[in-house]
Amino acid sequence: MSSLKQQIILGFIWRFLQNIGTQAISFIVSLVLARLLMPSDFGLIAMITVFTSIAGVFISTGLSSSVIQKKDLSELDINTIFHSGIILSIILYVILFFAATSIAHFYNEPQLIPLLRAQSLSLIISAVYSTQQALLIRRMQFKKSFVATLFGVCIQGLIGVFLAFNGLGAWALVLSNIANSIACATVMWVIVKWTPRFQFSINSFKQVFSFSFKMLSVSLVHSIFQNIQSLIIGKQYSGSDLAYFNRGSQFPYLIMLQVDGSMNTVLFSSLSKYQDDWNSGLRLLRHSMRTSLFVSMPLMIGLCAAAEPLILFLLTDKWIDSVPYVRIASIISLFWPLSAQKSALNALGKSGITLAMNICSNLLTVLLVFLTYKVSVIIMVASSIVSSTIFLVIGFFVYRKNLNYRIRDQIQDIAPTLVISLIMGVIIYSITHLHFLPFITLTIQITLGVSVYLLLSHLFKLKGYMYLVTLLRPYISRKLHNVFP
Repeated sequence: MSSLKQQIILGFIWRFLQNIGTQAISFIVSLVLARLLMPSDFGLIAMITVFTSIAGVFISTGLSSSVIQKKDLSELDINTIFHSGIILSIILYVILFFAATSIAHFYNEPQLIPLLRAQSLSLIISAVYSTQQALLIRRMQFKKSFVATLFGVCIQGLIGVFLAFNGLGAWALVLSNIANSIACATVMWVIVKWTPRFQFSINSFKQVFSFSFKMLSVSLVHSIFQNIQSLIIGKQYSGSDLAYFNRGSQFPYLIMLQVDGSMNTVLFSSLSKYQDDWNSGLRLLRHSMRTSLFVSMPLMIGLCAAAEPLILFLLTDKWIDSVPYVRIASIISLFWPLSAQKSALNALGKSGITLAMNICSNLLTVLLVFLTYKVSVIIMVASSIVSSTIFLVIGFFVYRKNLNYRIRDQIQDIAPTLVISLIMGVIIYSITHLHFLPFITLTIQITLGVSVYLLLSHLFKLKGYMYLVTLLRPYISRKLHNVFP
């Protein structure tokens, strides 16, 4: 196995562990908070998150992306990126600080003013360590990133639960988010072997901005359009409706951030090294996509089938109205692993195509939202399935042309996993009609679903399954040999 291939596999494993570890803790904490706080408290935070998440794109995806992608990265480049990020975060904070009054008036919620101004402090704190984080990704040192994010989430959880238990309501969520940023920044500055200097170059800024602008535009457009639904729900309906929507969407999106997010972070860094040998890069892309689909598709279909007992067991009937949103978000997230192809375009310097696709896709989504938002919240949210399906088909032709990825090959990489996952989903959904207690229903569904899916994958020699087994078998054998020589 080549050194780069080992780096990619271990990088994915550590990134996956980072996401699984941190999000598992976050998930457990969110369950506790969901029982301590009211949906209206989460609704208030969801209203201001619309704006802080959009602003956060400038920090997380802005100039720092050049640290990962740029071939010849100098010390001057890194320092220029670092100082630019700090300045940008201060500007963004000032904008949100003065916009807080207007935003609160828009929602007719005066208490949003101090909440938004406090939450926005995380932008400056995130900018303090965003360059260090990008350096870890460039060096594929995901183990160190795992340590920092895990520590931050643990601090966030402890403070959030403590404050919520003491009756601070929405402030428990805001202050715990700030604590997370401070903790991550502290650890990053300790473990990353790089210290900023007072260096800045206009020429360097222009060079990195030329690439970062496209990457930033893609993420910014995506973030703006993704938050339009939340904006409309918070304005047209109520904070509780927004909380149900966010809570229901959280389950599938958390899962996809673990699987697909882990793969894409590592894949972007890895495919950048194949710019002069794309045939090898395409093989890596296909293997990675099949593996990601093998893991994520059954999770999404299983989540869709088991949504009701899952919500009743974890959150109680107080959150039962979030069940339809779990199912809708699961369907929308089903083909998220195909976004690896966009990572490939970005890695090859074709981020302009990704930007154009995102703009067109999101414009269609917004059009459908405005056509349906007065009907009901559920219909409005479900309209995104239509736009996702249309651009799934369009993507086949775009990737065939720009990645030399034949449509027949794309379908062959997707269809077998989808069919087996659907069979598994139908089987476990039937269990809900037996009307057991939620915990018993969920236990049966998980056990039966995993067993059926793995059995069918083995019987039909699913490529994603076989590739994953082939990759992990030597690694597991070495570990077992070390434990039992």
